[in-house]
Amino acid sequence: MIASAASRWRATALFLFVWAALLGATAYYLYESAAYVIFAEPQPGTTWLNRRMWYFAHIVTVLPILVIAPLQFVAKLRQARPFIHRLLGRLFLGASILGGMSAVYLGVTIRYEGSRLPLALFGLVWIAFSVIAWICARRGDYANHRQFVIRSLAIAFAFVWIRLLYTFHDQLFWFVSPGEVRDTTREWLSFVAPLLIAEAWLTWWPALQRSLRLPRRSRG
Repeated sequence: MIASAASRWRATALFLFVWAALLGATAYYLYESAAYVIFAEPQPGTTWLNRRMWYFAHIVTVLPILVIAPLQFVAKLRQARPFIHRLLGRLFLGASILGGMSAVYLGVTIRYEGSRLPLALFGLVWIAFSVIAWICARRGDYANHRQFVIRSLAIAFAFVWIRLLYTFHDQLFWFVSPGEVRDTTREWLSFVAPLLIAEAWLTWWPALQRSLRLPRRSRG
């Protein structure tokens, strides 16, 4: 009993630590993004209507996702107040679709040609994962619903990672010359790395564990 309580405490502490770190990174992202929208000099050919309004709308739609997400993974809340879980899930879905749409627009209209495809692509993937998660929930397929919510959340936090990667790009991408190539590398990595981590946790590692539990086949 004591060991079980200690195990639950460690799991809770790890959960709180991870979400505290993610929310800290989110607060930094929002600060940087708001500072850019309000104070940065506009790029040539951009106006409030064709660029900054969309960027601001993207920030506003991402914010509820980053606040809602920790609550959706609290099993006690999900079991005791399922209607709250469903309501927050609908808000998560709507915000993800709007956030993905604004990401696609920002991606296809950015002046850096190498950045257009990664930004637009992970906006579309974000929408797709969120809609699939909703479909799975409607069909009662809660195992796949949970997995696609995690994938959607990995994409949502990509917009946080890209700001952190930019802050430390000289240390992380010292082997890539500064400029558009480094920007493109950073944007692809902020999209692909979270998905690789999510897939490794959701599918690759469980598949490897199942394989390792199988008896070794004799040769000959």
